[in-house]
Amino acid sequence: MLKRISISFWPALVTLTAFLILCKLGFWQLQRAEEKRQFLQAFETQGKVEFSAVVDASQTGSLDVFNGRQTTIAGEVLMPYVFFVDNKIHQGSVGYSMLAPVRVTGTDHVVIVDFGWLKAPRSRQQLPEVSLPEKIAITGQLKTQQLEQFSLQQQPLNQNWPQRIQSPHSALELSVNGQLLPLILYAPSNTLAGMPQTYQAVVMPPEKHHAYALQWFLLALASILVFYFAAVKRSPKEVVNES
Repeated sequence: MLKRISISFWPALVTLTAFLILCKLGFWQLQRAEEKRQFLQAFETQGKVEFSAVVDASQTGSLDVFNGRQTTIAGEVLMPYVFFVDNKIHQGSVGYSMLAPVRVTGTDHVVIVDFGWLKAPRSRQQLPEVSLPEKIAITGQLKTQQLEQFSLQQQPLNQNWPQRIQSPHSALELSVNGQLLPLILYAPSNTLAGMPQTYQAVVMPPEKHHAYALQWFLLALASILVFYFAAVKRSPKEVVNES
């Protein structure tokens, strides 16, 4: 059965453009997977960091190198400054992440601590109720990068406590006596009243990026196959025989 291929300029150009874009997206996902792999490898090999080193870096350099590292603090929970970060989902339930400032013992430095997740009450007019200790000692995970997250509406802080916020970054605008460090310390799960910690340093693991890369490459292949089968035409001799 004779076949001939008819290639038109514009369909070929559109197909080639789509093929290149899809391949580029696939390679970009592979690059992201490698970046996540390197980050996780570095994170696993890094040990704890002394809180004093974090303080020194906040005054003389960048805190980025401490992102994902663990440190230990002990200090006084500053009441009544309690924040509830809105729209946090855990195991299919809507709730909040609870944050509060802690003044580190023997210093004037204050750290915002994320104690974990609480289920939201039925009414939006209510906030969860939780009892905070006067003093606490925890070993948690530092977040020093990308603290501001997207939110539809960002309200300035007020004097009503506790209060609902849309991004953890808002808690860093708190005015307290002492030096508020530009970071958040995530406490381990069950540090306080059985509250689970939902924060993850890497939300999307390398394996998921590999899966997305495979999808983009398959779409690129599909675009070429669709173009090929659309371009293949039967020969005039074959059409005559059928008639």
